[in-house]
Amino acid sequence: MVGQPGQRPGLLLQIGFCVTQASCLQSGPKQAGSLCYPSNETCRPAPYTAFSPPCPVSHSANRVRANNTVGRRRMPLLPPDSESPLRQILREVSSVPYRPIATLADAQREEDGYAVLEGDDGGMIYVVAPARTVKTGEDGLSALLQDLDEIAWSGGQPDMRQIYFEKRGPGIVPGGMGGGEASGQVWIHRQFRGTRIGAEIVAVLDGKIARITRKNT
Repeated sequence: MVGQPGQRPGLLLQIGFCVTQASCLQSGPKQAGSLCYPSNETCRPAPYTAFSPPCPVSHSANRVRANNTVGRRRMPLLPPDSESPLRQILREVSSVPYRPIATLADAQREEDGYAVLEGDDGGMIYVVAPARTVKTGEDGLSALLQDLDEIAWSGGQPDMRQIYFEKRGPGIVPGGMGGGEASGQVWIHRQFRGTRIGAEIVAVLDGKIARITRKNT
């Protein structure tokens, strides 16, 4: 079991990214994973697995619309909840590439489209799967996310889990606990990787089963 509901706030609440504090941005490195320490308003590089006392976070990132151009094609405007607030912030602060996509169907039309299943407001990424390999629909992904979130967080945190569809190159998908990885193959969080639950995750993605049947590894 990773944690208990209410044990700690989500990643966005616990990590204060230096978005609006100009003095903070000027006094430290502008890189992905920099944390703002309100005691001295300096930015320090830190791994995504590190947590620190929070500093004020600007919610303006929630209002920032993505550049909806993928390649030379214009993508449809995205609903607000289609974009990861964490990866929005990293894009705005550190120019970390982030290209959200609205739906699974749209992601499956992209050669490098991915589905990202995460909980704890981005504090834990469960699965990163190439969209073209996903045989189940969005309802199936939602059911899978619910099962994984309930296993990881002892009953789940419904308001803190989300599925995002993204166009991205190979590499790290920013998030808590080390983030995830876009590799062209299905990536599974180490808690489930190599376990019976991990095998069932793949079976759900392949459309062979509808839900996780084993709640223990």
